[in-house]
Amino acid sequence: MTLTVEQQRIVEENLGLVRAVLSRCVSSPGSTGIYSYDDLFQIGCIALCEAVIEYQPGRAVFSTYAFAAIRNRIYNALACATYRRKREKQTLRKHTSFAKSSVKLRIGSKALPVKA
Repeated sequence: MTLTVEQQRIVEENLGLVRAVLSRCVSSPGSTGIYSYDDLFQIGCIALCEAVIEYQPGRAVFSTYAFAAIRNRIYNALACATYRRKREKQTLRKHTSFAKSSVKLRIGSKALPVKA
């Protein structure tokens, strides 16, 4: 993605929108454990660059359009990361229960002696 000089100027002037979205729409950014504040800021900056490219003057005020684009991109990233984390936990539980049942089959219901 290559921005023109004018688009770069617009991005630089509107970087505050990314901070505004993070402060208004994400409670405790960085404390979620999924993404750090810097990660979310970078996702927002990429969304801002794409908003500058896709913006059509006359349809809406740029800041309104960009705010929605940034917010939506950050929400999507958080939703995908949350879904991925849930799937990983489910897979881990599945493998753990399989391992437990496999061990039970091998040793039966007898308890193994503990070595001191």
